Amino acid sequence: MAYRADTLSRQFSGIVLNQNAAHTAYLSTLTTKYQIFRLPADYMRAGITPPLTGFQICVSATSEDVEVEWTLERRTLFSSTWDVLASGVATGVPAEGDEVWLTCTTESPVSVESGLNDQYRFSVTPIAGVERFWYTSPNPLTFGEAYDDDPDNPMLDGGEECSFLFRVLAGVADSGTDWLGNAYRSVVIKKSAASADPSAGTGSYWLSAPQPSQFAVVSRYFDMRDAFGQPQMIDSVLLDPNTPGVWAHLYYSDEGEPGTDETSWEERVWTPVPKSYRMTTRNTFVLPSPVKAKYIKVEFSHLQARSYSPGPFQKPVVYKKHPKWVLDYFLLITADARPADSAAFVANAKRVTYNAYDLAYNYYQDDLFQSPDGPGFTSPADAERVQKFLASKDDYSDLVDPVTQSLISTTLRPFLIEPHVRHTARNLLGEVALNSLVSQTGTYPVETLPPATSVGPDVSSLNREAVIFEQHFPVMYFYIAARHRYREVAARLDKDRAYFVGLNEIAFLRSNYSVESDADMYVELMGDFANAERNDFIVGDPPVVNT
Repeated sequence: MAYRADTLSRQFSGIVLNQNAAHTAYLSTLTTKYQIFRLPADYMRAGITPPLTGFQICVSATSEDVEVEWTLERRTLFSSTWDVLASGVATGVPAEGDEVWLTCTTESPVSVESGLNDQYRFSVTPIAGVERFWYTSPNPLTFGEAYDDDPDNPMLDGGEECSFLFRVLAGVADSGTDWLGNAYRSVVIKKSAASADPSAGTGSYWLSAPQPSQFAVVSRYFDMRDAFGQPQMIDSVLLDPNTPGVWAHLYYSDEGEPGTDETSWEERVWTPVPKSYRMTTRNTFVLPSPVKAKYIKVEFSHLQARSYSPGPFQKPVVYKKHPKWVLDYFLLITADARPADSAAFVANAKRVTYNAYDLAYNYYQDDLFQSPDGPGFTSPADAERVQKFLASKDDYSDLVDPVTQSLISTTLRPFLIEPHVRHTARNLLGEVALNSLVSQTGTYPVETLPPATSVGPDVSSLNREAVIFEQHFPVMYFYIAARHRYREVAARLDKDRAYFVGLNEIAFLRSNYSVESDADMYVELMGDFANAERNDFIVGDPPVVNT
C-alpha cells in the first residue's frame, strides 16, 4: 500500500502488456503514430483493477533530449468516438541509441474499472530527437494494430497489418515465479498522503500540527487489509520527508476493526519493529524481517524545529509524549552509555554531551509547561522534585496490563544483574526505575484483566546497541508489544518556535515473495491449488520398499 502526495511516479508502475516481438522494420516518417490495443484478459489482480499509468514505445533516438507529444484515449464497446483519458509531453530517454524505450507517464492514475472490454489507443507526435519507430509484421496482437499518420487506415507491410513495439504501464508492482514454482502477481494501492490526515489540509503533502516540545511524538495509522479484509505482508518502507531529520518507528497489529480516532487506534496492542529510521532524503528502508499485519502504525519523534508565530491570543496546545515506563528504560540506557561504548550509541559524528540527569530534568520540566532547555540539576531540591516526579505513577498513560508489566520487568532485570551497571541502581535514576519496575509485583497500576497465561516473547536479550542517541537524547519508542497510551501535556508556544513532521510520500512495499497467499506457514498438499496457481506435480507409482 502506498500513500503519495505528488503525481504517480514510475517507481510504482509496472508492465501489464508487452508487445516486444522481434521487430521487422521501422518507420522513419516523423508523423503522428497511433497504436490500438486492448487490456489483457487477466488484467485484474486480487479483485483490484489497476489504473493505467502510461505507456512505452520503442524508438531510435539521435540524442537523450527526445521530446514528443502524446495522448491516451479510450473507445467504449459500442461507440465510434475516442475519448481522451490523458495527454502530455514526454522528454528524455535513458540513453541515445538505435532501440530505446520512450516512456510517457500520466500525471495521475487513469481508472479503467468500467472499461476492461473497451479499446484503447495512444498516439505519439515527434518534436525532437526521434528518428525511427520500430514495428512488427505480421501483427502479433489479436486485438489492436498500428496506424501511421492516418488514424482510419491501418498500417500495412506487404499487405500485412503491423504493430509498434510498445508496452502498457499500470499501477502494479512485480510478478513472476518463486523458487517453489508458484506464480505471483502484485498490485499497488495508492492514496494521497494528505488523506492520512484530512485535517492537515495541505493537499500536496501531509504536515503535522505544530508541537510545543522536542519530546512530542506524532503518529499515523494505516489500514493494510486487502479487498477481502486479510492482512498483507511488507518487508520495506519508503519515506520521503518534508521535514528531514525526524525519526520514524513502525508498529503493527491485527486486532479488531480500523480505528475511528487516535484513542481507538492506540487501545489495540502494537508490536514494535525493532529498529529506528532517520528520515533525511527520499529513501527505502528494509525491515529487519517481513511483517504481516492488518494495520501499520508509524510514530515520529525528534520532530524538526521551525520558526512559528502562534499570535498574541494563543491557547495551550495539548501534545503527546512517551509514558514514564518508556522513559525509565531509556534513562537506564543513557546512564549505561559508558565512554568506551559510546560510539555504538551515537547516530552521527558529534560527541554526545547529554546524560541521564539532563534527560530526566528536561522531561520533568516539560510537564511543568516549560521549555525543555533547562540547565540540568542546580540544587538538591531540583533532584528531589525530579525523583518524586519519576516515582509517581498516577497518570492514565502509566496504566499497564499484567502482560505488559511482566514484559517491562523482564526487560529491565538485566540492569540488576550485569556488574558494570550495578552502580546505576544506586543513583537517583536507577533507584526510581529499577525499584518501580523490576520487582515481582511492580508499582504501575495494572488493568483489571484475567491473569496473564504468557508473558509473550522473551525480551530479556533486547539489543541495547540498537538504541540511538540523536540531538542529545535517545530516540525513544515503545520497546515491547503494548497499548500505546501517551502522556498528554499542555504547553504554550512561547518562543516563536514549534516542532513539525511532514511527509511527501510514504509507501509500504513487498519485494520478496514465497507463496501467492500470505499464510503464516506454507503447507504443500501435493497437488492442491490453495497456495499455487498451477499444479506442477506428476502423479506416478509409489516407490517400492524392500523389506
